[in-house]
Amino acid sequence: MNCSICDLEFEEAQAIKACSSCAVFGGCQKVRCPRCGYESPRETPLVRWVRGWVRRRRGAEAALCATAHGPIKKSVAANDRAKAPTRGAPAGGAPGGQACPLSEGDIGASGTVTQIGTRDRRQVQKLMAMGILPGVQVRLIRRFPSYVFQVDYSQFTVDRELAEKILVQWA
Repeated sequence: MNCSICDLEFEEAQAIKACSSCAVFGGCQKVRCPRCGYESPRETPLVRWVRGWVRRRRGAEAALCATAHGPIKKSVAANDRAKAPTRGAPAGGAPGGQACPLSEGDIGASGTVTQIGTRDRRQVQKLMAMGILPGVQVRLIRRFPSYVFQVDYSQFTVDRELAEKILVQWA
């Protein structure tokens, strides 16, 4: 299984171990992430098969893209984990539709949150309270003095450190 918040890949047995202190143990039919504590419904066999198929397909597409466009240069900054855009990349995003931090987006650009890139429980809870979850549409409004972005009809302000934890696939 994959946690949709912190993107930890774990087995269902690990999730059951994390749920052992729950008062309704065994009756809730939910799986709890061992890292961030996010609860989600158990995966059905069909969902597991589809996830495996998508992973295999993405791996094949990534290999094809790497051979067609050549290797992508890594960023020089040690704390910047996103790949540096190359010539022909879409504005406000990484090449090939890869996710990059909210802090690297262009003002006015919209995109979809793909992952929350932190293990800090407080930061995850703060972002979840703002409605930042994978699959949510965001629009960057301002970059200075702090990052202002919009989710649905609400606007939020975060510092650079937190903006770098929100990975977005720009449209």
